[in-house]
Amino acid sequence: MNKPQPMLALVLSMAAIFVYYTFINPPAKPTVNPKEPLAVSTEKVPVATPSTPTPTSQVSSAPQPATVTSSLIPQGGSEGSFIIYQGKETDIRVNISTGTIDRVILNNYHTTTSPDSPHTDLFNEGFGGNAFSQTWGVADEALVYKLTSHKKENNSEKITLLAQNSVIAVEKTFTFGSKADPNWVDLDVIVTNIATSSQILSPRSYIVHAQKEEEKSTGFFSFLKKPADLYTVQYLMDNALKKDGMNWKKLKDKTEQPGMITWTGLTDRYFLSSLISRETSDKTSIAYGKMDNKYVYTSLSYGSYTLEPQKSLTQKFSGYFGPKKRDTLKANGVGLEKSVDYGMFGFIAIPLLYLLIQLQHFLGNWGLAIIALTFLVKMLLHPVNKKSMESMKAMQKLQPKMAEIREKYKNDREKLNVEMMQIFKTNNVNPMSGCLPLIMQMPIYFALYRVLWNAIELYHAPFFGFYKDLAAPDPYMISPVLLGIFMMLQQKLTPSAASVDPAQQKIMMIMPLMFCGFMLFLPSGLVIYIFVNTVMSVIQQYMMHKEVSGMDLLRKLLPQKN
Repeated sequence: MNKPQPMLALVLSMAAIFVYYTFINPPAKPTVNPKEPLAVSTEKVPVATPSTPTPTSQVSSAPQPATVTSSLIPQGGSEGSFIIYQGKETDIRVNISTGTIDRVILNNYHTTTSPDSPHTDLFNEGFGGNAFSQTWGVADEALVYKLTSHKKENNSEKITLLAQNSVIAVEKTFTFGSKADPNWVDLDVIVTNIATSSQILSPRSYIVHAQKEEEKSTGFFSFLKKPADLYTVQYLMDNALKKDGMNWKKLKDKTEQPGMITWTGLTDRYFLSSLISRETSDKTSIAYGKMDNKYVYTSLSYGSYTLEPQKSLTQKFSGYFGPKKRDTLKANGVGLEKSVDYGMFGFIAIPLLYLLIQLQHFLGNWGLAIIALTFLVKMLLHPVNKKSMESMKAMQKLQPKMAEIREKYKNDREKLNVEMMQIFKTNNVNPMSGCLPLIMQMPIYFALYRVLWNAIELYHAPFFGFYKDLAAPDPYMISPVLLGIFMMLQQKLTPSAASVDPAQQKIMMIMPLMFCGFMLFLPSGLVIYIFVNTVMSVIQQYMMHKEVSGMDLLRKLLPQKN
């Protein structure tokens, strides 16, 4: 029976993790033409069976509005076609003619680590997009909006737009600053039937993003890819988070989902653009998908309505367009914090994130905070690690007897296993105890990976020197190479490789190199965590091998006084 190798278990387990996040169904991204216009409002929405309006969607009598002319001059934009709300942290631009939000500038977040780089724009960065566009299910004639009112009330600011065609007139009122959150927007929509006959309306509000381009790997390690950072669809239905679009190729052109929808949105690693329902009707539904293999969209509907002539329908929506900062999202009270998805180990990831934040506040550096977290986790698991190393050392002492038994029963596998287990039992050695601390740390690796990949708090978080973004790969591949070196050193300090069969020896020889390859395109913060953990493991193994205590090691390292 071959002696279990804890290092092999670690490497194979970690390899499985990163193969999953790196190689399994890597989504392909489309090539987007930045000059091609986006035309969401032309999409036809199927007419549903008429239904009774919910309490929030109100139908009322309204006179037929006259053709609208604006007496106000919009602030910002060119030729009076845009109006810009300037908040403390966020600038939001409304395109007056389309009646949509087409730019959200996040003034606290740059596109690169350089402070001179442009601020992040959720919609117009790259190839454009918009929010709060609508389809109505009636009349193909375009609606061109004009500004009718722009006023400030206390801390809020309201913008009212009006448009009409031969069938309906639509009034939109955007309210900014109604909440403490600078990325929160309220929208009230009033649609009036100005035709002479009843109309069946199927109002639907949209958010659209141009999908990102694929970052192609080149060079010697081109076969390795980092996890894709696509825009994907998320929505909260029946208080459970749902996701789609992780695989761009498999995302359908249109998927409809009825139910108790709280919100729906488009999200990447760090930012969220969402439509928030302000109705509780069971007729609420979402529809999402891709258009022309270039754009990804999601939409929200409260159902269909029959609108008599000169009657109006009022609907209310809200939107959040900004960073996925968990505390801020949670304060909004609609479950947006669930968009920060840490996977099945979220119960570990969230405390790790809060601990990292506190360590960063104390140390003033995210890299140092990760190192401190590594130390704390290692100390927490020290009793288990110590027991594991003691078991490994005991296994090493049994190697001569184990070699004799292998030779004696080399042709009788069943007898060999029985004799091996008898040796372990007689000497009170558990051959699996070396893997226990590795198994205990696997959820931490999973959770920390998700934290370093998703947490906006680590967006462009610097360490020192050229390590300007701990959520990005090591730009010079230094930490993965050092990790490989210390993994090889760790192998040297494990029980004698003579007890391992030739096949395992070959695997152990190439695993550090493979591990380096897996780490090349993963967050450098995660590599630092595993590297520091490996260094501490090497020190622990050295101390156990030499039978020295921590104080003995300090005496050797520190200069002695005469």
